[in-house]
Amino acid sequence: MYRVTPVFEGNNLVATGVLMEGLSVEDSGQGLCFNVFCYNSQPGVGIDYATGDNWLDTDSDIVLDTYVEEESQVVDDRSIPGAEDDVSQTYILNKNTKKIHYPWCSSVEDMAEHNKQEFTGNIDEVIEQGYSPCKRCNPT
Repeated sequence: MYRVTPVFEGNNLVATGVLMEGLSVEDSGQGLCFNVFCYNSQPGVGIDYATGDNWLDTDSDIVLDTYVEEESQVVDDRSIPGAEDDVSQTYILNKNTKKIHYPWCSSVEDMAEHNKQEFTGNIDEVIEQGYSPCKRCNPT
């Protein structure tokens, strides 16, 4: 299985990046299992995510190797449907709406602090407590 989900912040017209997830179905993720966030940026290119404008950024002195090391976040959290049940993941719970969010979800920014609760474990545990996945980031 393979899924790519664009991630937007606020009302931006251009995605901040994409969440890419992959899982080999035949062996329940033993051969291939990844969850990677890829930023929508490139050294030497400026992007206004709110409007979609972009330009050659000649002032940028970022070297590609440095950029990849600083900006990339790779997580093998096996949070894809059908992955092993005993693998845990960190989620942000909204105690008011009873929604489950990935920590990077834009809905988390809008959430009142007193409604936030961090949870690390299997998503099924919080679903059993009456929580349901967010429709934006859709942790399942």
